[in-house]
Amino acid sequence: MYELKRKTIIRVLTLIISGSLFSSFIVNNNISAGFPGEFYHGENFTWSIDNISEGINGWYNIISYDAIANWTATTNGLVTYEVTNSKIINEEEYLEGNLNIGNLSVTTDSTYIGFNLVLSVYPWYGGLISLEDDWDGLATLIDTSGTSTIYTIEDVILDPHIEAKKITYNDGFQQSELVYEINTGILMSANTSSGNFWLQMHLTQSSIPIPSETQSFPVYSAIIVLSISFILVTYRQKKK
Repeated sequence: MYELKRKTIIRVLTLIISGSLFSSFIVNNNISAGFPGEFYHGENFTWSIDNISEGINGWYNIISYDAIANWTATTNGLVTYEVTNSKIINEEEYLEGNLNIGNLSVTTDSTYIGFNLVLSVYPWYGGLISLEDDWDGLATLIDTSGTSTIYTIEDVILDPHIEAKKITYNDGFQQSELVYEINTGILMSANTSSGNFWLQMHLTQSSIPIPSETQSFPVYSAIIVLSISFILVTYRQKKK
């Protein structure tokens, strides 16, 4: 009888540990795979401009390349973005919302933002918030005529524990360093230029709490420890 109870407890402990670890893997895997566009609807974000080229800039139609608006912005100004919708373009999902930068206020999507603010490496449009679900796979997509790298860094803009992807690109005309939070795809910082236009900025406010990949691990560790402790205490009490 005692041997049967011991085997039962071992099986229960094994199931709890395996289940907890599996749940942890699933949650982290889902987060890393990117959120659907609906997750961002109604959220708002702010970036501070650290440096920007002087003069008038055109806001271009990315299909016809015609300027549909002119705008200017200054260093220490703000870039704000409120997500209102998401849309499918060429079988890819992109966010859409209200963008304000300098004297420009426009409802636009990530492809236009990525193109006009040089927050992209063609044919990839990151924009202010990317719904990218395969950061590592970007290496082959953006490896065009320039030199590009994508690697993981620890970002310290809002949280010293944020894991981010840093994308660098240089083709002689465009030079870009873009840092995206690895789970939400929110742009943490950018230092980018194309021709006579350059922009350097960093995130200062996000209505979505910026997560950390490591923050969930202690939770599951605690679940495992508490579960094991509970079973052991229960077992000892019954044994007595």
